[in-house]
Amino acid sequence: MTSPFDCLNKLMKESSHKEMECRAYLINTKEKLVKNPPDKFMRFEPEYRGHTGDSDLIITCEVVNDAGVRCIEAYIWEVKSPQCYVFEYDNNSRVKPTKDLISAENQLLHYYEEYKKSETFKQEFKITSSDNVHIGGIIIGQKNRLVRPNAKYDSEDKKNSLYTRAINCRKEHFYKASRIDFIIWDRILDLLRSDQAVSQPSEQVSTILSKSSNFDVTINDNND
Repeated sequence: MTSPFDCLNKLMKESSHKEMECRAYLINTKEKLVKNPPDKFMRFEPEYRGHTGDSDLIITCEVVNDAGVRCIEAYIWEVKSPQCYVFEYDNNSRVKPTKDLISAENQLLHYYEEYKKSETFKQEFKITSSDNVHIGGIIIGQKNRLVRPNAKYDSEDKKNSLYTRAINCRKEHFYKASRIDFIIWDRILDLLRSDQAVSQPSEQVSTILSKSSNFDVTINDNND
């Protein structure tokens, strides 16, 4: 049987965009996509339809908060394909975010703001407080897509240096304050490599892939 690691690794090497196919394998790394240790995962829902559009992924889980109260938390994620570039040329000393990264940031903020205020959303997911709706983050690109190629770069080291400066600046002044996690697909692949024993069965991934909109997968953990 082909492992989730092998399947995702193959998809990441494709030249065409494979966002939906890759996104299905995030169910195998759900523990790393929430900020508070969950007692139980409840729903893994791609393409949730809201007033401002379809958010890429919502994960809900049951936790016990600092006051000892059991509640359900939701995490909102925006997912772009591994084939997307993260930054591109701006000038010889600076790179700028690509349209794909800007789109992901914009969508994430709008969906989070909408769901946090939406009583319909909270009722549907059985969330009792707006404080339990969280920004998850953005998953985009891979190591060989960090900066779009440009003849004006004189070396790979130069591109890597500009990427590091740009992403650190974004994390420090934007992502940290909003608690946005930024992840490239290589990190997801590493998690699958080290966590094969708890990966979801392939038929559950197939179920996710078979849907296109307004669906959810209720997660049954083996240790419940």
